[in-house]
Amino acid sequence: MKIMKLVNQLMDFRKHDEGRMELLASKQHLIPFIKEVILAFSELSRIQNHPLKIHLPETELIAWYNPQLLEKVFYNVLMNAFKYSNEESVISLNVDVITLNKSPYRERVDERVKEAILISVFNEGDIIPEDKLEEVFEPFYRLKNTKSQQGTGIGLSFNRMIMRLHHSDIWVENIGDTGVVFKFLIPIGKDHLREDELCDETEQEHRLILTPSVAPKTEPAMERPKVEKSLELC
Repeated sequence: MKIMKLVNQLMDFRKHDEGRMELLASKQHLIPFIKEVILAFSELSRIQNHPLKIHLPETELIAWYNPQLLEKVFYNVLMNAFKYSNEESVISLNVDVITLNKSPYRERVDERVKEAILISVFNEGDIIPEDKLEEVFEPFYRLKNTKSQQGTGIGLSFNRMIMRLHHSDIWVENIGDTGVVFKFLIPIGKDHLREDELCDETEQEHRLILTPSVAPKTEPAMERPKVEKSLELC
């Protein structure tokens, strides 16, 4: 399964390098999409004893993106959070709408985008050396002296490729000496998209295709993670 995933990612990299990888964005409701992704991590949250806290806005969020590609970004970032978290620590996912005018994130998204949805995933654990915060997004780069040496070093680079295909970006910040937060922006609207970047279908049906396999099917069903009204990340 891991080999097939790696092969697929390498094929996507090749498509991107050859200019054959298409965005195919469509109009989507983001909150149900995120809840579906989070639900797939309920079992992992229980087994590893990492409570997963989510803060979602009460208003409906609609954006234009490719759900199959964006799902891979959520999956990879959350899996890394579980992998590198301190024992029994909380993992948090924050969703906020930001105005990009005079925002510190202005240069990380297409200049035609006025508003964006900021996704932040925080986990307690080892911080990343300041001079490595960008290097972790290079293909096959792996940090030394981390408590887990698993992985291929391709996931974060793949995530950045996907977000830049969406005219946006993904990056990581240290939160003091307590842990790290990965952030990425989902543009609101479609004025920044070319006609050939849009999918013919709107509101396309989407089913979760990346489900972590972490426990036997005989395990009892888990409750949905609790959605909190507020959560401070930094």
